[in-house]
Amino acid sequence: MEEGQYFEDDEDSYDQYRWRDEETPNSTIMLRGLSPETHEHDIMGILARHQLNPKDIRFLRHKDTGAPRGFAFVEFSSLEDSMRWMRETQVLS
Repeated sequence: MEEGQYFEDDEDSYDQYRWRDEETPNSTIMLRGLSPETHEHDIMGILARHQLNPKDIRFLRHKDTGAPRGFAFVEFSSLEDSMRWMRETQVLS
């Protein structure tokens, strides 16, 4: 995984990660509400505390400006890892 892999702000890059069924588990999760200062190493540190090693992390940026859009996709090596992440970190408000 390389620092700085980003998707551009277009529908094709986002659509491939959009869940077709909200109840269908997936090995890729979306992190929302990220600060513009959030980097890959920040997410890696949080995942390491949960003893998880992601397959890939992708930040989305605006196509024209390169500014962060405030969310990223984390692809885990297995469905079990993504489900464990969700169980351990999901907070009900």
